[in-house]
Amino acid sequence: TDFFTVFENIKTGLKAKITPLQIPIGSQANLKGFVDLVKMKGYAYAADDSGNTSDCDIPADIKEKAEELRMQLDRVWAAKRHALAQRWGPTT
Repeated sequence: TDFFTVFENIKTGLKAKITPLQIPIGSQANLKGFVDLVKMKGYAYAADDSGNTSDCDIPADIKEKAEELRMQLDRVWAAKRHALAQRWGPTT
């Protein structure tokens, strides 16, 4: 089972407008790191299984998906800001 299938199942099951903040680079035994969608930056796990990370490029095979999810994240944030502004006044 891959991350995106599980995420869509959760999203459908909850009937919620949610978006991930991070997505994996690789999966299961081939998990190599993650992409931070807020910073649009990749992080690779250290080979020694220490949990340490180092910066890396977002792999080409998931770059488009990462950009799509970042735009979704921006839209969700904009909608939340708008709702807050209507209720409590402008936000900075």
